Amino acid sequence: MLSREGFASMSMDAVAERSGVSKPSIYRRWSTKIELATAAIATMSNDDPPTTEADAWKALLTELRLFERAVSRDHGMSIIGTLLAHEEQQPGMIALYREQVVRARRNRVRAVLDRGIREGQFPEDIDVNLVLNMMFGYYYASYIGGEPQPADWPDRCVDLVRRATEAR
Repeated sequence: MLSREGFASMSMDAVAERSGVSKPSIYRRWSTKIELATAAIATMSNDDPPTTEADAWKALLTELRLFERAVSRDHGMSIIGTLLAHEEQQPGMIALYREQVVRARRNRVRAVLDRGIREGQFPEDIDVNLVLNMMFGYYYASYIGGEPQPADWPDRCVDLVRRATEAR
């Protein structure tokens, strides 16, 4: 409901009705709409198992595919817009999203890159933050720009990083 209709339109009555429980049941767990929305955001954390690919390049590709699946489901991109729209009034909601979802995903990919550096698959001086921003930023910028996402965008990103790092 939060991602489809936004925080302003979300009400405890509507949540109770859609979930098939009484309003007092909702209020027993969450005393305010902010608490309920924050709890909903907390459930968005990454539940994918860790990547088990031995090859860091394949692991990187797997992580990008998991990222795409995560932001493509359950109005993933819409929730980002909703949270940004309410950032000034409810800064805790986007802070929680950044911690539970964004940082968690970036840390997974960072771990793959760090492992690749340790194992000699990536150059030691690779700018990990730049690579992270380039890969995730490409997806967000394409979406916001209204450009269709090519089905092979994870492969293309990994290929670009590979060519850039091997050309050095």
